Amino acid sequence: MTSIAPNSLHEVRVHAEIGDDPEELHELADAVVRGCSICYARIKSLRLLLEAVHAHPGVQCIDVVFDPKQNDASTLIKPDYEACAHYTNLRIYGGEILDASCRHLIIRINVHMSSHFSAKVDFACTHFLAHSHFDRSVFANEFCLLATHFYDFTTFRKVRFRGSANIGSIYHHIVRFDECTFHDHCGAVTFFESNTVVFYNTVMLKGCLFPSTLALGVRCEGVVFGESVTGDFRLIDVSTCRFGVECARRAAAAIAQSDEPVRTWNQLRHRIHVWSITAARDLIGWHRVRSLGEIQVLNRASVFGLIAIPILASLWPAISAAWVTYRGTMARATASLETLVIRLDAAAQQWGGTVSQNTNEAVQAASETARTSLASLQEFVGRLAPDGPYLGSSLALLFMAAVCVTIGLLLYQMFAPREVRKQDEDEFVEAAHRRYPEHAVDRNDGLRRAIDFLESVAARRGDRNASFVQHHGEAVWIPSRRQLKCFDDPAPEDVEKIIEEKAAREIRWTTKQDEKSIAQRLDHERRMCDEAIRRLLPGAERRRIVIEEGARAEYWSKCRQNLTASALASVFYVSGLICLLVVLSIQTWRVLRAAGWF
Repeated sequence: MTSIAPNSLHEVRVHAEIGDDPEELHELADAVVRGCSICYARIKSLRLLLEAVHAHPGVQCIDVVFDPKQNDASTLIKPDYEACAHYTNLRIYGGEILDASCRHLIIRINVHMSSHFSAKVDFACTHFLAHSHFDRSVFANEFCLLATHFYDFTTFRKVRFRGSANIGSIYHHIVRFDECTFHDHCGAVTFFESNTVVFYNTVMLKGCLFPSTLALGVRCEGVVFGESVTGDFRLIDVSTCRFGVECARRAAAAIAQSDEPVRTWNQLRHRIHVWSITAARDLIGWHRVRSLGEIQVLNRASVFGLIAIPILASLWPAISAAWVTYRGTMARATASLETLVIRLDAAAQQWGGTVSQNTNEAVQAASETARTSLASLQEFVGRLAPDGPYLGSSLALLFMAAVCVTIGLLLYQMFAPREVRKQDEDEFVEAAHRRYPEHAVDRNDGLRRAIDFLESVAARRGDRNASFVQHHGEAVWIPSRRQLKCFDDPAPEDVEKIIEEKAAREIRWTTKQDEKSIAQRLDHERRMCDEAIRRLLPGAERRRIVIEEGARAEYWSKCRQNLTASALASVFYVSGLICLLVVLSIQTWRVLRAAGWF
């Protein structure tokens, strides 16, 4: 045994065996009282070890006890942090705990357990009176804290729950779940709030269950909810939460591989696979086809290509024949003029003695000018006239772009839902608000319809959750269709009742229980509750958000109908756009060359 905590708990190492021998347990308890830690040991029974430490005459612990069956902590005096520092610490690092059946125990010392629990962990109806820390523990089997009381600071940091986890405890002080991992096959995870429950950067809370009463004081900061949750979240701030099975799996994988900086090929391939699925899910749909159809350049090019280019193609043989005839005529005229110039040169040489020098030079200059002009005219005509009897590539590409856009438009008009053709997403949402206004008779029908579509979309997409939506960058809790009463603001009498119960629990920890201290505590709890209510969403705003996000989910569902037709329409639209871009690039290059830039 040693007083130094190990640096790594990634594997179970056993240096000693701790059985059920009373003398061995007494010697072990004596070492624990002296401040030693238990490292990398295989413990047969955790209950016997706890009882042996509590029975040691030199143990420093809370000496006030009560009847655990009555669950009455009125006789307890809340220990401060300085007092807890002097209590005996049972530190168990690494190793393996075979039997952790500790029902109906009263643990009056500080416990620090960072070990591997191979069997079922049962702390039901157990009372932890001092600090309790289960950081970096691994619970390989069922984990049960049913009706367990934690009276002081409790932490579950980087704990891995590989079996079903029932954490429905009574937390009389702060409890923190930092970067805990709840595996996909662990079953339901249940939470019941008593005083203050704080979840910081928790990886995955799958199937969380909160009480039906208002959970005052619960803070969910950076929590990742893998699946839908049930309970009353009206007074819980979930704005910084994340949700979705994909998000939860990525977070769990990041923690599981936090000590492996090198990414393998399988991890990279998995990332590419997830990215491709996400990209395909976001790109394919009638909303994308509608966006492509709204590009005015495509529409105008398709109209021009379908009307002008076929007419030009039908007249092109006559135009080509006319160009050929014209070029032949120009070639014969050029040859005749060339012959005339040659004859003039010959005549000028023959008449050199009889014709003046000025006349001879004038005839030669005229012939040179005629030769230059004809060469320029022939080159210009050659540029304008085609080399063969076919249309240019730009006109052909423009016509193909028009054909592709027309086919995409026909598919869109034939197979796209009527709501998608008539309205875009924002117009569809506005129509939903007009259909189900506030204080309308059928407002609840609109809420149920919105919730149904949110649940259906969450079942089809791994990045959605039936209980949460992302609204303007913040997570918003959405009650289920069986909890429509949660859309109403909390009744003042219900809030007041919970405030009184919460203040009563806090008053039990104090030594002063006079009227003045009770009134101060009530006033403090009431101020904290009023601040929380002002910060959180009212019922009317939550209803509006549900109607809006439900309409967006309905619009997304309609855009995913007839996916094969929408994919084909997208392919034709994109093909037409590519043809048009090729034409633009060709013409741009010709303009730049004509300008002399290249």
